[in-house]
Amino acid sequence: MTYQEEKKKKLIIFGSGKVATRFLVNERLNIDGVFDNNKVGDRFWNITITRPMYNSQYYIIIATQNAFVYGEIKKQLCALGYTEFNDFIPYTIYKKKLAVAYGNCHMSAVKSYLEQEEMLQNIYGFYPLLPIQNIEDIQEHDQVFERADLFLYQPIRKENRYGECYASINILPKVSKKAKCIAIPNLYGMPGCLFPQLERTSDVNELFCMFNNGVDIKIYESFKNGMDVDAINHRIMFGGFYSDEEIQEGWNEFIDKLIQREQQWDIKISDYILDNYKTEKLFAEPWHIMPILAREIAQRTLYALGIKTNIDYLIESDLDIYEVFIYEDVKRALGIEYTEKYIRKSRFAIENNPRGDRMSIEDYLLLQQSLFLLNMYPEI
Repeated sequence: MTYQEEKKKKLIIFGSGKVATRFLVNERLNIDGVFDNNKVGDRFWNITITRPMYNSQYYIIIATQNAFVYGEIKKQLCALGYTEFNDFIPYTIYKKKLAVAYGNCHMSAVKSYLEQEEMLQNIYGFYPLLPIQNIEDIQEHDQVFERADLFLYQPIRKENRYGECYASINILPKVSKKAKCIAIPNLYGMPGCLFPQLERTSDVNELFCMFNNGVDIKIYESFKNGMDVDAINHRIMFGGFYSDEEIQEGWNEFIDKLIQREQQWDIKISDYILDNYKTEKLFAEPWHIMPILAREIAQRTLYALGIKTNIDYLIESDLDIYEVFIYEDVKRALGIEYTEKYIRKSRFAIENNPRGDRMSIEDYLLLQQSLFLLNMYPEI
């Protein structure tokens, strides 16, 4: 349904919070009704809030920034008899072209920058698509892909853990031939050489992986061999776990793989990594990038779209919830210059830290010790 067709219907806003208020003010809209599951009977925009109900003359705009919440509202409205795009839309795409960002949590971080750029947002609005790890049924989004005017995606292999239907080769044919498609970097799991201590293993309790997304096998083995926190700290900070040759070999393999995979990407990033890895922490661990790297990918994506603007800010991200320290052995072998007094400094990471604060190496090791004891003695 076009905007002109929508104007013939009664306009309903679903949501009555700050997002709805800001949207209505910015668009200078008059509305005919308000839906909100949690505030029935309250007043919003001088209108009494009601529960969602079906009416073929309603055109509904869903005002939420939370993609999970949007998905639940979508299910509710579809169950009532409405259809997405014909009868309801997310507020983000009202009177705008449809942008879709398909990928993992890296893509979510990149999108968070793109959503802040006014020159892009004047043209495109992003559909609230969840990261692939949170999409239960990818086929439910076929019409989203078909309607996309801008499709940003990470190349997802057929052998991915979610199923072949999630692979890029099976998604791209569903995207409109008129859409502008841009492949951005997918660095998930690649820089393991920077964190050789992290492994994914099945022989330890999941609790031990809770704050790592993988097991710090050197810390685990050290505790198992009777070393105390101070001794392990000294070895992490001054070296002794890995040789220069081991680290350099892993780094060379990473760069070779990066350059090879980069051939599939419209947005190249190897030059930035090579120019900056010694002075900036670009990866939280093998499976998550840091906000500064997400910013650079977003910056290059804007350039690819012909938008010449510089992103001179950092957006706080939950990507560093799993951030770990880089061992001195790695820093020495690769010539890394930056220091790490604290990790997990974003408010998201702090909220997930039992101490409620950014994490020092001592805090990190004490946490690992607690998790080790829980793994070894689950009955305590």
